[in-house]
Amino acid sequence: MFRKMWKGFLCSALAVSMMCGGSALTKAAQKVKTSKSPVTALLLQDKKSVDQAEKDKNDATRKNWISGNAEKGMTVQVNTAKTGYLYVNYISQDAQGKEQEATVSIYKGKTASGKALVSQTNAAGTISTPQEVAKGTYTVSIKVAAGKAYVYPYYYTTQDIGMTSTQKVVRGNGKTMYQSFKVSKKRQSVSIVAANAGKAYVQMKSGKKWVRVSDDNTYAAKGTKGYYAFNPGSYRFVMKPKTKDVVTFWMNQKSYTASKATSKKKAQLMKPGQTVTNVLTASDKKGTTNFYKINLTKSKVVKVDFSLYQTKGKARVVLYGPGNENYEKIVSGSKVVSLSSDPMPLEKGTYYLGIEKQTQNTSFQYTIKYVK
Repeated sequence: MFRKMWKGFLCSALAVSMMCGGSALTKAAQKVKTSKSPVTALLLQDKKSVDQAEKDKNDATRKNWISGNAEKGMTVQVNTAKTGYLYVNYISQDAQGKEQEATVSIYKGKTASGKALVSQTNAAGTISTPQEVAKGTYTVSIKVAAGKAYVYPYYYTTQDIGMTSTQKVVRGNGKTMYQSFKVSKKRQSVSIVAANAGKAYVQMKSGKKWVRVSDDNTYAAKGTKGYYAFNPGSYRFVMKPKTKDVVTFWMNQKSYTASKATSKKKAQLMKPGQTVTNVLTASDKKGTTNFYKINLTKSKVVKVDFSLYQTKGKARVVLYGPGNENYEKIVSGSKVVSLSSDPMPLEKGTYYLGIEKQTQNTSFQYTIKYVK
């Protein structure tokens, strides 16, 4: 159901360290080997950046780390391009190459002056800003009794980096966060997969306002898949993850253009063995029903299978016979539901299959198979 979520994405942001995900520098920064030049921290936001981090973390030569003599204090200016949480992996060694205790601090600005944003003392580890910080320049300071130090800066953003079919990652800040996406084709089935997003929903842009088009769905740590259906427009995934959580997310879209009818008069005729797949979108009004027709020229035992892919709300599946309802099922708040009618002995006549949207913020994909 889900594509494999790589290790670095499932680690808590505060736990990301030498043992979990690692960090890396951009190509421009990889050539820097002194503490005199500013470097650009790598933004961990997708599989490529996480894989690069893992590769560099396991490199025993530390060729992509910033190194320098820290006996009199070593400072490194680090630039970030987005708001987020800055991390620095560090190692301190004496002249014999043994790890030794170092005091590491992160300051806002181009100098190690004033009050540090965070400070800690250890021989090796990871230090991170305790609060979300704006894009800009930060200074990492390392002080040791004697010897050399290595540092490795990276960061997670809390900004909107856009939701696509590529697996991405941001860090939660305890506030409402957004990831935007666009739908360009009509009647688009949209599935969103996210881990650690907490309670989330989807909004659509209407003029200058954002209008809610789905109910809440809980996206748990192990990963949850939500199902929706939208028409063309601008949308955003609204979530509120915990401050310490790293959120993984991506989406897939598929357009369904099969003919449909919202009245019995124009219902699409189905034949035995035929399968149809379509959607009822967030733009469709509550009560909208798509109709399909079965014509029986003689008495017959009929069986119909249904599958619905919806996240929340209610949908109704019904088979109308001449003057009565032969089969009815209301689906409420489920992810994927497979329904199968019992074999129904029906008299000669015309019957209608209806798929109804019963709550406004419900949108879903469905499949009907006229088995026999």
